[in-house]
This record gives sequence, structure tokens and C-alpha cells, in this order.
Amino acid sequence: MPSIAAELAERERVAKLEEDVKRLRELICDANFYLHRSGLARSISPVLLDRMLAEDPDPPKHATKAGGSARDVTLRRFKLVRAKDVSGTSGTGVVAEGVEYSNGRVSISWISQLECCGNYANVKTLLGVHGHEGATEIEWIDP
Repeated sequence: MPSIAAELAERERVAKLEEDVKRLRELICDANFYLHRSGLARSISPVLLDRMLAEDPDPPKHATKAGGSARDVTLRRFKLVRAKDVSGTSGTGVVAEGVEYSNGRVSISWISQLECCGNYANVKTLLGVHGHEGATEIEWIDP
């Protein structure tokens, strides 16, 4: 049976690791922001970035269950609305249109001069990359 001191030390170690993971995610988001701004983002695999940022995603409420039929598949449309343009690229208001697939993955199309598209593991990852600390929100079109 572990001692109280050993248990406390383990809790501190786990808390430190959780803080390190949180900071690493923040650094990845910052790096992605600067890569997008500089035009170098094409060198990063979106799948790899999504895997790095994804954190136990909750399946969307409209997701199909394993073995579901094609009739069970639903999509939810949304707008990406930005109150403040942190990067100076996309502007404010509705900056992108998007869709959440029945498996939770997300695709967006930017409404800007850049005319880019992006794919993400889930809404949480999308906002982790492009949310700019609450300056951007999802406005759902479909319930």
C-alpha cells in the first residue's frame, strides 16, 4: 500500500504532466496560427495536427451508432462568427461556413480573399486552432 507521501508525490507529478500537455497544446495552436498567417501551413498535415489537438472528443448528439444505415447520417451546418480579427486576415462577422459530419469531423470554407478550406477532428479542435481565445464562436444553422 503506497504511503501518503508517495500518493501526494504522484498527484503532483500527474498535475505537472497535465499542465505540460495544456501548454503544449497552446504552443501547437500558436504555431499553427503563425504558419497559417505566413502561408507555410501547407507543410503541416491537418490529420496530424487534429490528432495532436484532439482531446477525448465527445461524439456529436446527431452521430450515427455503429452499424447505422445511410439514412441515419445527418449533417449540421454552421457559421464561424468572429467578434475580433486577431490575425488581421479574415475580418469580423461571419468568416467561414462549415459542416459537422455525423462522425463528429468538421469541414470549413473560409469567406475571405484566401478562399481556403480546412478539415478538423471535431468542433473543439476547430475552435482550438481558430477560436482565438473566445473571439470566434460557432453559430449553428441546423439543430
